[in-house]
Amino acid sequence: MQIKITKDLKNSNITMENISRTSNYLNEITYLYNNNFKNSPHRKKYKQEMWNDKLRNSIILVLKSNSNIIGFLESWNKQRYPNIQILVSIFIVPEHRRKDNAKLLFNEAKKLIMQNNSINKIIVHFRDSKKETLEPFYEKLGFSNLKNVGNYTIKPETKWELSINL
Repeated sequence: MQIKITKDLKNSNITMENISRTSNYLNEITYLYNNNFKNSPHRKKYKQEMWNDKLRNSIILVLKSNSNIIGFLESWNKQRYPNIQILVSIFIVPEHRRKDNAKLLFNEAKKLIMQNNSINKIIVHFRDSKKETLEPFYEKLGFSNLKNVGNYTIKPETKWELSINL
């Protein structure tokens, strides 16, 4: 489903699609993910299996310019935490960064999340090695309440969490 973008963008050829109920673009997004998150334990086939498993309870938004994907956002709600939406990935290709495209994706996702009255919080997790970059990035999107929530099990490292109460 194509989403009408209400913000006047610097590039008028940008469109957004909600692909939460379909696997359109899955190969292209997985390619972008794998080439830009080279150290992620969720790369390659595992990432596709994860998406296929999560599509029914997820929000996946794709940002396109001239029909090329320039960014995506992936978020889901786990059954064992029914009141929490987890922001899993937000990515913008380098040449389209610093143009409010990540904010555009997140604000649209937030609107969709808020339609589910049982969700009262959005959280995001990140590794200690990415804290210096990601903490200010997510704070600009409105996240706060930084806390240490333990360690990642794959490639052990401190796990940080930021949240937004809805």
